[in-house]
Amino acid sequence: MSRSERLDLEIGEMKLRLCAEQQYRCACGCGWYVVADQCDLAHRIPQSKPNLKKYGEVVIHNRLNMGAVVAGSLSCNKKIELGKAHIAEQRELLERIYADMEDKNEVD
Repeated sequence: MSRSERLDLEIGEMKLRLCAEQQYRCACGCGWYVVADQCDLAHRIPQSKPNLKKYGEVVIHNRLNMGAVVAGSLSCNKKIELGKAHIAEQRELLERIYADMEDKNEVD
């Protein structure tokens, strides 16, 4: 299996899991239903070069940092993003992500 195929499989599995965890509702709270094959994954802590450098891909792509949103909806995507004005929420989320990673032995 190629790296691209493996990544597609991981994304598909994450979409399935997040949709189920969210009871098939958009993560932004708009009320729309989402299903794995027709949703987008949105990052709560944005996937930017500085954030990838600071936190690493394992944190940025952690399921706790992701939400399943209506496919193609930039407004839904933007609603779950924790930007610079949400430092306390980012810290809390990072603590939960690091605890989750420790439970799975992903952190040294």
